[in-house]
Amino acid sequence: MHSGLSCKNHINAQKVVLRKLKGYGIPVLTPLNTKTGSYFSKLYNRFVQLTPFVEGIPFQFSKEQAYKCGNILRKFHDALMDEKEIPTPFWSNYPSCEVLKKGMDRLKEQQRELHEPFLIKEVEKIYQTVMEQWLPKANSLTKLIIHADWHPWNVLFDNDNGKIYP
Repeated sequence: MHSGLSCKNHINAQKVVLRKLKGYGIPVLTPLNTKTGSYFSKLYNRFVQLTPFVEGIPFQFSKEQAYKCGNILRKFHDALMDEKEIPTPFWSNYPSCEVLKKGMDRLKEQQRELHEPFLIKEVEKIYQTVMEQWLPKANSLTKLIIHADWHPWNVLFDNDNGKIYP
């Protein structure tokens, strides 16, 4: 289920990307169609998508599984390196500069309550350094599509650890 903060354009673009990944042999789960032929519904003002159930073995931190994960991520990169940026949802795991600034402002406001004001000064210095280097270049950087939620608990393997479901 999407957070409810996705937009229809973002979900439509995701479907295109999933089809492309599938065409590259990456076993992604694509949403099932509803009775009306759509691949999402709205429930309590949230977008809902259902995918087929896949039974598998969770990531067990073996060398073989780590290697296969690396190979799949490489396939992701190869499949999507020419893709243009897709519409962003209303919310993302990757915060905007505005969100980061608001967070820094809140941290500075709470400085009085913290026992380590020196640490906040250090965080502020790091933040300023990063922003001074980032902002002048941000608009000229290429936008890419990434998995954005790749971690061991989002990966399943088939019985012989051969096929991976990211």
